[in-house]
Amino acid sequence: MVFVFYTIITFLSLLTTRVMLASELLSRPILGLLIISVASSLIPCIGGFLGKRIFFIIYTFCTIVAIIYMFYIVMVNTSPGWGDLTSIIGYLFIIAVGTVLALVTEVLSYFIKTKLIKNKKLW
Repeated sequence: MVFVFYTIITFLSLLTTRVMLASELLSRPILGLLIISVASSLIPCIGGFLGKRIFFIIYTFCTIVAIIYMFYIVMVNTSPGWGDLTSIIGYLFIIAVGTVLALVTEVLSYFIKTKLIKNKKLW
């Protein structure tokens, strides 16, 4: 259910920005947006399935920030004529940063938890 929800929200966000920019909505661009949506929705679902709660929360927060940033680029028209490309690249960049940040946080959390467990055994 979470995967379907993530995919629908991401796809509708990407599609809405294309409509706002009056881009042509042909089958290839729509398929590309669907592939981006599925790929970016699969990452947090795999992390959540593996029990990585911190990863899921940080990735979800970064996804929300990425969608807001994508809409900001489109509405403010920061790069006339290139809005469709820059909004998707901005979205993908924030998602990539969010993935790395979530992985690093999850690894640090693991090491802190194991360190605390070792310290409790010593006492």
